[in-house]
Formats: sequence, C-alpha cells, structure tokens
Amino acid sequence: MKVWQLGGLGVFLAGAIAIGCTGAASTAERQLSLSSKSLEDSLVLAENALVESSAATESFNLTARTGPVDFSVCYESAEWQRPETAVQLKQLEEMPRYGSDLYEEPLQSLFQKFWTHKAFTFTTYGLSARMEPIYFSGLWTVLDDVWNCYDDTTGESLNAGQVAELWLIDHQVESIEWTGDRYQVVVQPADSGIQFVQFPRRDTEADLPIAVVTSGGTSLSVASGDW
Repeated sequence: MKVWQLGGLGVFLAGAIAIGCTGAASTAERQLSLSSKSLEDSLVLAENALVESSAATESFNLTARTGPVDFSVCYESAEWQRPETAVQLKQLEEMPRYGSDLYEEPLQSLFQKFWTHKAFTFTTYGLSARMEPIYFSGLWTVLDDVWNCYDDTTGESLNAGQVAELWLIDHQVESIEWTGDRYQVVVQPADSGIQFVQFPRRDTEADLPIAVVTSGGTSLSVASGDW
C-alpha cells in the first residue's frame, strides 16, 4: 500500500512539475509575444511620427522658400550715365588689356553684350572676372566706388552660391520675390542711374533663374555677367 501511495505521489509530483513548467513556459511565451508586439507597435508609431514630421518639415520648407526676398543696394548713383560711345571706345583702345583685340572675338561679342544690356546677374566673383563687366558696360567712370561692394565675405558668399548680384542701369529695384522656380524682380525705369543689388539665393541652379520686369509689365533683357 505504501509503495502504491509513493508511486502515486511520484506521479502527482511529476504531473505538477510538468504542469508548472508548461505554465511557466506559456507565461514566458505570452510575455515574449507581448513584448514583441509592443516593440512592433512602438516601431510603427515611431515610423508614422517620422513620416508625419518629414512631411511637415517638407511643407514648411516649401512655404518658407517662396515669397519676398530681402535685398541690399551696396552701391547706387542716381545721376550716373554711360559715357558717349566714342569716349568708351577710346578708353578701351588705350588699355593694353584690350587694344585692337577689342574688335576681334571673343572680346567683340563680350563688349556688345555689356554695352547694350541694362541688367546683369552675377553668381561668382573674381577680381579679374569683374574687369570686363565693369569696363565694357562703362562703369569704369565710377570704378573706385564700385569696388566698395566687395569684401572677403561678399566674394566668398557669391562663390559659395549663397548670394547673387544684379546690376541695373537706368532702372531702380522695387521688389524681389522667389516664386518657387525663379526670382521675379520688379524695377522702375529711370532716365539715368546705376544700382548694384545683392540678395540671398534660394536656388541651387548653375544659371540664376531670374526675370526682371518694369512696374508697367515690360520685360527687361538680362545678361549673365559670369564668364
């Protein structure tokens, strides 16, 4: 009888241990499953939050990039006028840099561009690279004043694509607006004058996307001064 009782007790204990182990395993599995589910849910929430944040940032940047653009006029002279053509040619012919080469390519076309246009854009800066725009446009008559627009910071900002420059002859700037794909510049025509306008860039294009129109709606031809 005792043997049977001990045997039954053994069976009971073994069953209890088995049940206990099974229960513990089930509990651990449930906890692991819950932890895994919780982690998955957390990752989904984090991903959704990241997507929403990115979308909000993109929307904010797009909105921030359009609209009015601040600008500064680093040099202007309301009375300035281009010299007479004969005076201009005499000045250039007497310069060793040009001389008779002025009437040959590529200088001939370059001179015609700067002498006939009244709006020029620049996205780079170099001392020698400014010589042709200044002399060919007739601005050598105010040379000393013009150089005041350029210091080390300005030159670096231009070459880094952070700042753009606009020269206006016989026009005055009224406003600059970034439309999302170009700069829309409104100017007021004048009988004389020169303005050097600088403004922060919102584009990353190789060629500055810009349109200049008068307050009356007339488009002004713009030439790039970079060469």
